[in-house]
Order: sequence, then C-alpha cells, then structure tokens
Amino acid sequence: VIGDRFGVSADDRLVAGALRHRAECGVAAYHNRPYAGGYLLDRHAAPKRNIHAIQLEICRSLYLDEAMREPLENTDALVDLIAGMVRMLGDEIARMGGGAQYPLAAE
Repeated sequence: VIGDRFGVSADDRLVAGALRHRAECGVAAYHNRPYAGGYLLDRHAAPKRNIHAIQLEICRSLYLDEAMREPLENTDALVDLIAGMVRMLGDEIARMGGGAQYPLAAE
C-alpha cells in the first residue's frame, strides 16, 4: 500500500510514480487503503516546504515465514522492487526540483 495521507503528505506526481512502478513490476498497487499513513507522515511531511513523505506498507508474508518470526531466505525480488521504486522516486524529485536542494529525510 502506498500511503500519502489522502494527498496531504506528498506531491501527486510522486505517488502516481510509485503506483505506476509497482504496477509495471506486476505487483498489486493500492493507494491509501487500508493504510494511508500515520504519525510519521503527519510529523515529517511538509510538501509546501518540499518535504514529501510516502508510507510503504508491505505484506509480512512476502518477507517472513509462516510463523511471522523469521525472514525468508530469498527476498531478492522484494528488495529489487523497493530499490527500483526508491531510484524512480529520486529521479522524479530531481525533475521536480530543477536542481533545487531538498532537505534530507529524517528517517
């Protein structure tokens, strides 16, 4: 789930790009339902000051065993999906900023 507090925490272009990336990778992409983001987005996002925040919720069964205690051995595809999304978002932010300096993420 890609959460942006129903459009409050990030520019629409970033959210659309994240959703598009997941769809292109063949992964179901949901927006704000059932998780729109919470405290971290409320606390750290400030799009008017160019501080955009998106919450990514990932089903635990994709990276944990059936008991939800131990990581699965092969999570390469999930890692690749997330890394690709981060690269795509970085590229989009660079295009949006036109060379402007943005603050670094708090977390």
